[in-house]
Formats: sequence, structure tokens, C-alpha cells
Amino acid sequence: MRSFTRRDFLVCLSLAGICLMEVWRRLVFANQFLLPRWSWRDLLAAGIVLALLTGILSLVVWLGRSTPLRRIAFDRWVFLLPLVVFLNLIRHQFPNDVSRIIRDENFFAYLALLVIVVMSLLARFPLWIGRAAEVVALCCLPFLPIMVLQASWRVAHEPPLPLVAGRIHSSSPAPTRFVWIIYDEADWRYIDPRTRPTGLQLPELDRMMSESLWADNAIQSGIQTASAIPSLMYGQPVEIGLFHGTGLLVTADDQNKPVDWIKESSVFSWVRSQGWDATIVGWYIPYCRVLAPVLSDCYWESIDTRVRGFEPSLSTSLGSALRSLWPLEDRQRHVLRYDRLLRESIEDATDPTLSLVLLHLPVPHEPAIYDRSSGHLTIFNFARDWYLDNLALGDRNLADIRRAMEQAGVWDRSTLLVTSDHALRWYADWNEQSSPRIPYMVKLAGQKHGLEYHNRFHTLLTRELIQACLLGQIRTTDELRAWLDLRSKPVPPAPAAVVRMPVPGTP
Repeated sequence: MRSFTRRDFLVCLSLAGICLMEVWRRLVFANQFLLPRWSWRDLLAAGIVLALLTGILSLVVWLGRSTPLRRIAFDRWVFLLPLVVFLNLIRHQFPNDVSRIIRDENFFAYLALLVIVVMSLLARFPLWIGRAAEVVALCCLPFLPIMVLQASWRVAHEPPLPLVAGRIHSSSPAPTRFVWIIYDEADWRYIDPRTRPTGLQLPELDRMMSESLWADNAIQSGIQTASAIPSLMYGQPVEIGLFHGTGLLVTADDQNKPVDWIKESSVFSWVRSQGWDATIVGWYIPYCRVLAPVLSDCYWESIDTRVRGFEPSLSTSLGSALRSLWPLEDRQRHVLRYDRLLRESIEDATDPTLSLVLLHLPVPHEPAIYDRSSGHLTIFNFARDWYLDNLALGDRNLADIRRAMEQAGVWDRSTLLVTSDHALRWYADWNEQSSPRIPYMVKLAGQKHGLEYHNRFHTLLTRELIQACLLGQIRTTDELRAWLDLRSKPVPPAPAAVVRMPVPGTP
């Protein structure tokens, strides 16, 4: 009987390091501009998980070598764990392609055949496959200290976090407060009652339309968040230069002169110059880092872990590292992200001292985290029409924000803009024809009746609209309609017959 050797320990250590590929990707290879500031807590958490996994794998191998259990020989298949982690990493990196493969009508037949072939090979050549896996693991072992050193260098050279400017507490507040809600990837075609898929109920958005000016020809400012959001804030075509993690703003007409966010005038720097307070609650874009000098308060969620303008606790970092080991980590993280952003959104939306509040929320953007039939958050929604579920969650989110604002007595005293950064993109395989139209609903302070607006306009005018409302230049729906008329283009009337959007999954 072969005993547990030093070679076995090194193999287990290497396999544990391979299991943490997603952690190394975030710390070393991912676009650092979009990620939080890494600290020694994150590195320590990775070390703890590495030691834990090494211990577990070593225990499995040792038990597999013991006399009562050696007939099972399960110690030969410990390499399957990092293999599963590796396949999940591939799924994260190529979600669109994997999604289409899974939804192929013959997918389960192919999967069953693959499982049969793999199991047959494992049963027929167990020793050869096990030894080959050991050799591969030992060849990968030198990369583990390299990853640790690179991650340590990254942590050691992280720049300090800038602090937000803080409250002004002006004695001359704006004539109205403006709450700007951006639902990430909300598509007008699936919200419009005339083209909405049958069975999708959006009562809060319908209620919002009945009390606001709503446009059915509002054109997105970009097809990606990296271009749409900064373009809305600066009122001109801009995108984030994500290459090399710089995060500098790049104008559409001059790719050679990237500029810092603070060096250009945004709607938030303008609000600050007026002596008013503004805040952001959002995700994806590191608002608290790039706009700190012009914000009174800020909260943001990165695409990988939870932060709030300071280094996360060891428990937060440890939880993030542990979640990276299983396939549904992205969904669980999205649920946590959504829950925290909702709480922070309600806190700022109900604060009467804030003149401008931007809420950039992570739904209906993927991954699927809601089941509209049960009305519960879930990480196990694998339906083809998951987007409609997440859209229903956005509707529930709006209801929660409105209820809190009404209870705080600020709903009727606030102007609200409910919109999106961009429409649903091509990765949904039932959304083959993308559209540039996004929801755009403006409820002025005290407004009680809805108004349809059909002229086509570009949402780049959002910055100018916010400034006009905060200055008191737009107080009534007639003034708002006239203001839009000067900046829009009339479109022909819609045809008499309206084609309803098909329900995903139906012929």
C-alpha cells in the first residue's frame, strides 16, 4: 500500500492553487479599474482558502490510501475538483457562447454522451489518467508562487483611496431635488405596454408612466455601460478607456487625448459648483474613486466583490474567495449586490438634503436572480426568459423606492427620471434584433398625470435636463414638452397594427 508522501502533498497544494484561479484572475489579471482596491486582507483570505483546500485534498488522498477505503480509490480523482473550477472559469469568460451551447436542443444528449465517454476512460485507464493528472499538477506548481508574488506586488502598489468631498449643507437648496434612476440594460420594447410580452406584469412602471412624461423614442447613449454612463453624466459622447485598466475618459472624436474624470465638467461637478449636495449609489463603474472630489456621499459595488469606499473586512474577503469555488458564485454575488444597493438607494432617495441622487442599479442586467412567478430572489433560475424575471425585479425595486420616498414625504417634492444606460444586447439568444430605444420617464415634482412623448431624441440631453430642472427652468409638463421639442426630431405616427414582442421560448 502506497503511503501519503511529500509528492502527494505538493500535488494537493498545486491542485488547491488551481482551484483559486478565479481569485488570481481578479488580483492579477482582471481590469483593475473596475475592481475594488485590494488589500492584504484579500491576500490573507486567499492564503487561508489555499491552506484549507490543501488540507482537505490531502485528507482525501490520505483516506484513499488507508486500508479500509483503498478499494474505492477515490484519492485518484481529486483532480476533478480543479477541473470543475476550470470549466466554470471558462463559462464566466465566455458566457454568451456557453449559454447558446446549453440551449441547443441536443445539448443534453451530447452531455450524456460526453459523460459516458469520460467515465469509461476513467474506469478503463484509472492509473494512467491519475498519474498524468499528477504530472500536470506538478508542472503547474511553479506558477503558484508566481501568482502569490504578483498579487502581493499588486496589493503593495495600490494607490490610496480618495475621500468623498463631504456635505455642503447649503442654506440655499435647489428649487427641487432630482432622483435619477438607471436600471442597467432595461429595454423599452419589453416595458412598453403595447409591445410587452404577454404574461409580464410591471405594475409599478405602468403606474410611473401614468404620472410622468414618458418617451417611446429615447435613444441610448451607448451600447455598453462603459460608454453610456459617462456620456450621460458629461452630456457628450464619451467612453471609459478600459484598456490597461487606465479608466480615463476618451472622447468619440479624439482617441489620443484621454482625460481624467474630474478634469472635465460633469453634471455632478456642476451641482457641486452650485453649492448643492449630490450622491451616487451604483455598480460596475467605480464612482466613489473617480468622482470623489465632487460627491457629498457615495456607495458602489464592483463587478467582483463588495466595497464601500474603504478596505473590506477579512470576513468579506474570505467569503468572496470561498464563493469563487462554485459555479453559481456570480449569481450569489449579484443577489448580495442587489440587496445592498437597494438599501443604500432607499437611504439616499429619502434624504431631503440631497439635491441630486443617481441610483445605477444592477437589474435587469444578467445574471438571473429572480423568479417572477414566486416573487422571490433565487440563484436557480435557468429559464430562457430570465431577462423578463429580472425586469420584474426592477419593477419591484421601483415600488420599494417609491414606498420609502412616500413614507419620508419626499415623493411629491422630487423630480424623478427612470431610464436605462443601454437596451438589451445581443447575448440573449432570443433577442436577435437589438434596439437602441430605452425607457425614459420623467415625473416632475407634484406631477399626477401622464403624458406620452413620441419625438425621437438622444439621451445625451440628460445632463442638460437635470440642470434645467434643478434651476427651476422646468416645472410643468408643458414646459418639459416644449423643452424636449427644441431638442428632438419628430417621427412618423406608429402603424395602426402593433406587433407584440414574442415571449422568449415560444415559436
